[in-house]
Amino acid sequence: GREDMEVFYAHRAEAGSDIGKTTTSLNDSKRMLELLGQVNTGGAAVLAGKAVSDFLGTTPTSVSELETISKTVMLGSLKSLLGGQLSDGEREAAMEIQVSLDKGKGANIQIAQRLINVFEAKLAREQFVLGNKNTPASYRDFMVEQSIKLTTPPPTAEPLVPDVAPVVQPTVQPKATTMNWGDFK
Repeated sequence: GREDMEVFYAHRAEAGSDIGKTTTSLNDSKRMLELLGQVNTGGAAVLAGKAVSDFLGTTPTSVSELETISKTVMLGSLKSLLGGQLSDGEREAAMEIQVSLDKGKGANIQIAQRLINVFEAKLAREQFVLGNKNTPASYRDFMVEQSIKLTTPPPTAEPLVPDVAPVVQPTVQPKATTMNWGDFK
């Protein structure tokens, strides 16, 4: 009805101005995931090595690109959600949920994959609502189907990538007991 039409046309106007940013953010998120295959992340040693390479001017391009893309995607997402200027608290919160050198590789891969999923879903909505043959009713149906798809876990979830090597429990050898002949009295 009327409410569906209002939502449809409001979303169509937003999609028309956002689709370029969404496409860029999706491509950047895919590039981040690709760069994570080339860049070591996680731990004080990585951060110390980065500080030294920054000081010497020898930071690999892949590391700089990963950091730049991560910050750009996160700030762009926050600005579109919160508008204009970000507070210090909002910036700090963004740092906690973005790909970064101090997080382990597994955590970074999960963050990048989640961003890809979010931007793919947003792009699909924008493309759908901008389509010439789509109606408010078909857009509502699309949104419901997408919501169900995005909230239903896949039948077989892939295992998480471990951040560190698995811990191997040490084996304890039984202590040899010594017997004295006096014990048999």
